[in-house]
Amino acid sequence: MNTRFYKWSHPLVLFLLAVIFLLGFALPAFAAASPPVSASAGDQPVNTGFETVGEGGAIPVEWGNLNLSPPTGGLGYEVAIDDQIARTGSHSARILFVGPRRSPWGYGTITQSFSADTWRGKRIRLSGYLKTDQVTGAGTQLWLRVDGEYGMLADDSMTDRMVTGTSDWVRRTCVVDVSVKATAIVFGAALEGEGTMWVDRNLLRRELEN
Repeated sequence: MNTRFYKWSHPLVLFLLAVIFLLGFALPAFAAASPPVSASAGDQPVNTGFETVGEGGAIPVEWGNLNLSPPTGGLGYEVAIDDQIARTGSHSARILFVGPRRSPWGYGTITQSFSADTWRGKRIRLSGYLKTDQVTGAGTQLWLRVDGEYGMLADDSMTDRMVTGTSDWVRRTCVVDVSVKATAIVFGAALEGEGTMWVDRNLLRRELEN
């Protein structure tokens, strides 16, 4: 018998490989498996407090969803501008689970992208405020990603500091280094699970040169 084949075909080894494979799919698509997002015109984030809204109170044109058009947040989720609840100003963005979830790892998200031209070689920090109501599952998060020509180069999706349950506004931050090969910076907020979340006052700033 080929001992090398036997080692790889051992049930325990096959089980571990299957777990690793499934975990790869379990990672949020906006962080791990998404194709590069084309940067919008300009190299600065805009309307990060959601104060400029679309016609009829719709999602601002600068914000959307990575995979769907028109942006609906994701299958099983609804994204809207809320003019009743806000951390600052008059508006926030709300992501609401309406069900059913596409998979155990389904999520709703709102996102924006812009050119990395003036950000290359810098460390950048995204800070924002999250509010939750009866959130179950993995939770809510801000996320910040750097894309290159062939895919993701860096990511901070707050996987170790998600917000769950019911909470008032809490500040969260994400930090990434922007490669000299970066083409776009993508950021947003996401709800992985059930419940409702709000996001407001997203600020992005350069910290230092790498």
